[in-house]
Amino acid sequence: MGAVLLLKPDIFLPAERISYAGFSKTASNLSLRTTPDLCGTISPTALREHNTNMDSDIDNSCDSAHPGPGHTAAWRHALGSLSNVDFALLWMGTNFAVIAGQMNQVARGFLVYQLTGSPQILSAVVVAEVAPLLALSLLGGAIADRLDRKALVILGQIVLGLNGVFIAVAIVTDIIMWWHLLATAVLQGIAWALTIPARHALIPQIVGQGMIGNAVALAGAGMSGSILIGPVVGGSLYGWFGAGGVYYVIVGMSIVAVTLTALVRQPVGKMLPVISPMLSEIVSGLVYIWHDRFVLVILLVALLVSILTTPLRALLPVLVVDVLGRDAQSLGLLVSAAGAGALAGSLTIASFGRKGRGLMFLMGGVVSGVALLVVATLTSYAMAVAVLALFGL
Repeated sequence: MGAVLLLKPDIFLPAERISYAGFSKTASNLSLRTTPDLCGTISPTALREHNTNMDSDIDNSCDSAHPGPGHTAAWRHALGSLSNVDFALLWMGTNFAVIAGQMNQVARGFLVYQLTGSPQILSAVVVAEVAPLLALSLLGGAIADRLDRKALVILGQIVLGLNGVFIAVAIVTDIIMWWHLLATAVLQGIAWALTIPARHALIPQIVGQGMIGNAVALAGAGMSGSILIGPVVGGSLYGWFGAGGVYYVIVGMSIVAVTLTALVRQPVGKMLPVISPMLSEIVSGLVYIWHDRFVLVILLVALLVSILTTPLRALLPVLVVDVLGRDAQSLGLLVSAAGAGALAGSLTIASFGRKGRGLMFLMGGVVSGVALLVVATLTSYAMAVAVLALFGL
């Protein structure tokens, strides 16, 4: 079962909120366990390549990623995986790419609405990126089992940079059209669908079994931090230099991301040969989820919350411009408020015992629903920032 299903591909919150904490497979043993925890940001496409004792190793390393007060040198322990140069390069490259991607989300949404004044077109552009990510994530997981994962990660970063070059040139030459942004959104969605599973699958190959929990915790924290920083930077640059300036910076950050990732040495953990057809692997993954009611419920809840909350994220530029009378900088702050809420929610869940995490996950969906109702009545920007922080939970 090499496929991975990503159910949080929304543009403002971490795609990895629901993910896999343990996975091992042999001819006689298959186990899959999910938990909404920072230790669960790893793809099963990678963990399948270790031995059948992997579950206990992951549990122990995930527990060690959150050292208690009795531990000495807690910060050194918490950042332990970054002592691995290759993981540090991958971590930094990923964060540069995610920050650039978040800048792109803010700039593209505001630019589309400036060009068209149409909420319908704005929504179509957002869906153009989200739809391929949802539809192709299973395929992306299967591809990550078969092709060079590092190359796939670099490919996604290159697509982000090339999209930035195209949009920047179109803006400078004054030929930019909304459908240009739609087309680049489709390409970016396809690239994310291939990149995200491959990036997660690289982590156990690079750090080894003993540091998997720590590494994925740091990856999740970096992702949340990048989602917090990117929109503010993108909105500020849009206000100071216009959309073209934002996209030039995106190109520069993409070049840095590609360079850092290219410096990662070939992982020492080798991929197992895949002998089953790709389609059969995808089907077997779906069948397994269908027969595991716990996993199925968690994934369905995540999917439902994502579907119901995506319209607000898509229409934030409309709220900012038409209702609140603000600019791109204000839009960036709103998006970052949602990112801050997501980070707070992840840390809160991680601090709970295993028995409490499922309830916290469900409560996060309820809070998001209440926040949606409140947003519909807002006329104050300050209140909007506070409510979007709750929405991010």
